[in-house]
Amino acid sequence: VYVERPVYERFLSLLSEKVQSIRVGAPFQEGVEMGPLVSQEHRERVRGFVERALATGHVEAVVGGRPMEGPGYFYEPTVLAHARQEDEIVRKERSFVAGAFLAGGLYDLGNSELGQEDTGFSNQANFFALDPALPLPDLTAIANRFAHTSADVHPDRPLDNKTMTALNMGWRNRVLAPGQSFHVAMALGLARTETPGSLPQVPPLGDEAWSRWRRHQPAHTAEDEPRFSAERVVLDVEEDKMTVDADYVIENTSHEPIQMGIVYPILVAEERPAPKVVVVDGRSLAVEEDSPGRVRVAFPLSLRERAIKTFHIRYQQPVLGHQAVYLVTSALTWRHPIDRAVFEVRYPSRWQGVTLSYPALDRRTVGDRAILLATLQPFQPHREMILRWKTRGRRHHQPHGPGPSP
Repeated sequence: VYVERPVYERFLSLLSEKVQSIRVGAPFQEGVEMGPLVSQEHRERVRGFVERALATGHVEAVVGGRPMEGPGYFYEPTVLAHARQEDEIVRKERSFVAGAFLAGGLYDLGNSELGQEDTGFSNQANFFALDPALPLPDLTAIANRFAHTSADVHPDRPLDNKTMTALNMGWRNRVLAPGQSFHVAMALGLARTETPGSLPQVPPLGDEAWSRWRRHQPAHTAEDEPRFSAERVVLDVEEDKMTVDADYVIENTSHEPIQMGIVYPILVAEERPAPKVVVVDGRSLAVEEDSPGRVRVAFPLSLRERAIKTFHIRYQQPVLGHQAVYLVTSALTWRHPIDRAVFEVRYPSRWQGVTLSYPALDRRTVGDRAILLATLQPFQPHREMILRWKTRGRRHHQPHGPGPSP
C-alpha cells in the first residue's frame, strides 16, 4: 500500500489496529475473517519473504510477522512498514488464489515527458489473460525482473510481451490417465495505458479469439452435446434486493455447428418475488412461469463448431429475510460437471454472523462492502449457494440464483 507522507503515520496506526482485530480460524467457523494458507510450502514461502524483509533493518513488523502455532497452515495477520521501492517484498512477486486472477500483467510506470521524475520508463503494460472456459490454476504468481533498478532500464526496450517476466501457475489434485491431456491457454500482448498510474486495460478478447486455438487442436473424440464449461457469477446483496451479474460459457467440441435453447430458471418465494425483467446480452426478456417455486427466461443460442459461446445475464430480485439463495443445482441437468465456477458474493461489511454455504477461498473488504470469493472446479452442486447473516434493521435480503439449463 502506497500512502502519502503527511498521513502515513495516522494511516499505519489505523491499519494496524484493524489488522490486529482480524479473527483467524477455520473458514467455516462463524465470525472468522481469515483462514489458513493453502499449504506448508506456501506458509514457508511467506515466512521467507517476511524474514528477509525484516533482515534489511529498516522494515518493521508493526503487526504479526510469524507463523501461528497449532494445526493448519496459519500465518499471523501482518503489517510490514517502512519498506522501500527496491526491497524484494515490494518488487518481487504477487500471488493469487484460484478465481482471483483472470487477467493481469506488469506495468512500467512513468514517463519523463509526462511529468514523472524517473526517466527511461515507457508507460507501457503487458497482459496475460487466461482462457475463459478452462480450469483455473489453484495458485498464480507474477514475478518481474524488469526495471527493478535504474540499471535494468534500457531505452530501446519498452515493456511489452517480450520483456523478461514470469507467470507461474499451478494446479492441485490433477491426475492424467495414459493418453489424457490437460490444456492451458492464455493470450499475451500489450495492454492499453493512458495517464501514468491509471489502471491498464486488457483489450477486448471475444469468443472468436478464444475459439481459434481450439480449431487447430489434433483430432480427438468430440461430443455431440454442448458442454457447460464455466460460469462467473457476482451476487451483490443489499438490504432489499440482490443483483445478479453473471457470465456463462458453453462449449461445442463437435465438428458441426449447434442450435440450442437455453432455459434460465430463477428461484422465487414469498420473501423473494420474481424479477420484472432479465437482461440477456443487453436484451430485456420477460419472465415466464416455470415449475412451482421457479420462474424462467428462455432464449436460443448458436454455437459454431469447435468453439465457445459466452452469454451475459443481469437482473435484480427483491429480497427479504436473513438469507440470500442463488440456484445452482439446475446445473445438474447437464451431462458433465461444470469445469469451473467462480462466485463473488458482496454484502455490507457491517453485517455480522455472515456464512456462505460453499467454502470461500478469499475474504476482503473494499469500502463498505465485504467480498467473498468461492471457486469450485469441477463443480457438481449438491446444494444451493446460500448467504446467511445476522444484523439489525427491519429489512434484509434474500437472493435467487440460477445456472442455465440446456
